[in-house]
Amino acid sequence: MSKVQWRSPDEPIIREDVKNVEQELNINFPLDYIECVMNNNGAHVSPEVFEVEGKRKVFGMLLSYNMEDDENIIEVFDDYKDTLPAELVP
Repeated sequence: MSKVQWRSPDEPIIREDVKNVEQELNINFPLDYIECVMNNNGAHVSPEVFEVEGKRKVFGMLLSYNMEDDENIIEVFDDYKDTLPAELVP
């Protein structure tokens, strides 16, 4: 797997920020995701295109945990929850 570079992150967050979102969405995030988002909150990633099981996938950025941001994780989830599979969090 190639290394990714995180660009233009928001301010780092603390575990309590993640716990608040987990509680709001009634989910538990994997530890590797939590570690990543705590250091790279809202960051864009490079490369954006990668392969999973032989298929090309695109991943542009981590959603922000800053609730003042228009693209924060709760706001985006609320905007798309009716169109997403139940087990998917944007």
